Amino acid sequence: MPRIRVIFHPTKGIVEELVSADGSGIIFENNAEPNSYIKYTPGDASKWSTVPDDIAEALDTLASGSGGAGGITQLTGDVGAGPGTGLQTATVTRLQGNPVSAASPADGNALVWNNSVSEWQPTALSSQVTSVGASSPLSSSGGTTPNVSLISGSSPGDVLTWNGSVWASAPTAAAGITQLTGDVVSGPGSGSQISTVVKLQGNDVSTTAPTANQILQWISGTSKWTPTANGVGLGSKIFLVVEGGAYATVQDAIDAASDWDVILVGPKAAGASWGPMTFSPGKRLSVIGFSQEQATQIKVDSVTFNVSSGLNILLNAVLVKGLFINSSFVGTQGINFYGSFPGRLRLQECFIYNSGATGTGVVSNNSGAGSSLSLDNCILQSGANGGIGLDHQQGYTIVRNDSEISRYQYPIQCAAGSLEILNAIIDNSGVANEAIRVTGGLVTVGYSTIKNTTTNASGVNLTTAGATLGMGDATFAVGTGTGYCVTGVAGTFFLYGHITYSNSAAAAYNVKVKNTITSLAVTQTFTSSP
Repeated sequence: MPRIRVIFHPTKGIVEELVSADGSGIIFENNAEPNSYIKYTPGDASKWSTVPDDIAEALDTLASGSGGAGGITQLTGDVGAGPGTGLQTATVTRLQGNPVSAASPADGNALVWNNSVSEWQPTALSSQVTSVGASSPLSSSGGTTPNVSLISGSSPGDVLTWNGSVWASAPTAAAGITQLTGDVVSGPGSGSQISTVVKLQGNDVSTTAPTANQILQWISGTSKWTPTANGVGLGSKIFLVVEGGAYATVQDAIDAASDWDVILVGPKAAGASWGPMTFSPGKRLSVIGFSQEQATQIKVDSVTFNVSSGLNILLNAVLVKGLFINSSFVGTQGINFYGSFPGRLRLQECFIYNSGATGTGVVSNNSGAGSSLSLDNCILQSGANGGIGLDHQQGYTIVRNDSEISRYQYPIQCAAGSLEILNAIIDNSGVANEAIRVTGGLVTVGYSTIKNTTTNASGVNLTTAGATLGMGDATFAVGTGTGYCVTGVAGTFFLYGHITYSNSAAAAYNVKVKNTITSLAVTQTFTSSP
């Protein structure tokens, strides 16, 4: 190495120049700022130069590492490099302070943390995607990057349909096409589709077209909901007959009404009557009296129902309820039910009054098969002890539920057919004639009282051979004298059981059955009431 000669400043005490020892030239001249340092730069013409103090300090810091010096690189930690001068190779040996194995990876390896040696290691994955397949309704072209698509339909307009196990193409509808099955069916087709309800909760509905006011009724024989005339009239209208209303009489409302309609009748001023009522076959009507005052009477003159047509008893049914039926003319009937076709007249909670000496309260004279008249919790009464309370001429009549018939010449007369009396009172006290007169047919009495306290009067009189009386759990109350509980002519019949009697007469026949009658004790003989 060539020798140099150092020239110091004579007064400042610093290096001023570096000169070759052979005097060939100046290799350094100090023209730097105070506190500068000398830096040797290889390859530079001047070789040595000064650098400012802050750069020198940085070089000192860098050079403070092990073996370091100005211009030396060294990294430690996750990345290692050097030490050395010039370009140094950096190596990542850790990730976030966790060691990475130096083993070389193979194709497809992934870095997997090995807990036993605490380092990241190249590792072959146990499962890798090698091919992508698909099942219906999707299809795949295969491989690791396939094309996946819906399966093709067999014809345009097909849609995916679940067949119970897989999704499959089916020619039922396409986008925008509607089809329904089950309780409601429609289509298939595009645009607006007509839907039809063929079932209700899975139960079939008949295809039979309904007619006016029919209802949908379940028919067990066909297992279908079927339009039928039976049942309640769901389309019923209510007519109101009141003072100042649209109808001057009840008959006006009856004429305007249709099948299954209801007519409500209020009281008329000063106790006046709304006039007579006449019903025609083919209308099932209900006429019901109503009033805010319980004692208020809603009066009509009479009720007439001539069943002159019709094959079904359910098509000719009339209900009259809560009316005061006052037949005030001698020789007329308060209720007249007749005809030769099936029909039904029901009287409920009515007061049927006849003020004449020869009139009849109720006439039941319908010969239609299955026809019936019922008096339910009704009172029949004559104001002049005249006429017949209930004149049952044929068909079937029932008197029940606390009904009472009294103060007539004959409270009940039966000529033919069948008459049933249940839980009722038949009272003819004050009149010499019997309470029940049977000229023909069958009369059945149960849980009822037959009363006639008039001297020498009888309870029941069987006047014609063939007339039959059946009684059970009933009571007789007859007066003294020569009357019988049951009297009659030869050829009549009396069947009885659990009968009690009350009579003050000493004669045995007063509490017995006249010996001309064929009597049969079904359970036991007459017993005296306590």
